[in-house]
Amino acid sequence: MNNLEKGRKFVAGGLTTAMILTGLSGCGYVEAKNKQPTITNSVPSPTEIPPTPTLIPTLEPTPTPTLEPTPTTAPSPTEVPLTPTPEKRANPSVIINRGNPNKPEIAFTFDDSGKGLHEILNICNQRGIKSTFFLLSGELKANPDIWRQAVKDGHQICNHTVGHRMDLSKLPEAEIKKEILGWEKVALEVLGEEYLERMKRDFPYFRAPGGHQSERLQQVLGELGYPITAYWSAEDCWTMEPKNNPNNLTLAQNYLIRLKNGAIFLAHGGSAGSVAEVIDGAEEKGYSFKLLSEILD
Repeated sequence: MNNLEKGRKFVAGGLTTAMILTGLSGCGYVEAKNKQPTITNSVPSPTEIPPTPTLIPTLEPTPTPTLEPTPTTAPSPTEVPLTPTPEKRANPSVIINRGNPNKPEIAFTFDDSGKGLHEILNICNQRGIKSTFFLLSGELKANPDIWRQAVKDGHQICNHTVGHRMDLSKLPEAEIKKEILGWEKVALEVLGEEYLERMKRDFPYFRAPGGHQSERLQQVLGELGYPITAYWSAEDCWTMEPKNNPNNLTLAQNYLIRLKNGAIFLAHGGSAGSVAEVIDGAEEKGYSFKLLSEILD
């Protein structure tokens, strides 16, 4: 095909196209011409756009305020009652019936009450002998001047209870104390505080009525400040009972056959008539008479 034929085909093709376009003119074309096509993105939009999620802000934890610690009061310990420490008890009063066995010394002691004791006190003063008297509180009350003078003269007066209870050793503790402390009260009134303090310090001696003893009595005496209970090596009442005096010796003879170093003689007012003879007979044999406290040293 030559160039002329190619040109004719080109022109013919152009005319054909023009005719087609002319046939299409009218409202349809104009409408198509005037209607602008909707242009969309090449990426289709999703049918439903999911909502943007609401972000929950991360909250900073609210700091717990630091509280000053409330001081905890330590619970009071339940008080457990302490087991009381047993109180240390005083030693019981010791019974003695003899003084120093190495010295020829004798203590002449006298008990109870009555005029016979006043006579004995005079005899001792005449002989220059110092003696120890275990008096009942009633005797002190009845004759305060005599016994105040006896103390001034150097004699000793010691506790022999209030009522001379022969059952003292069997009494309840409270009754025993009543007898002993009752005597002290009278001694305080009659002889004075200074004397009573000196007696309890220097010659705290007690003599039980009838010479009775018991564990309870000795314990109470120890607790009340009487470490020594004075008994005897020879005395008048028991000695002169017929069963105890088969040879019918006189009272003075019964004492003198019992002479020994540190002897403690006991006599009552009824024996006043024999006291001088006993003193003279003992001194002739080389014995001397002392206060009870002196032969117990």
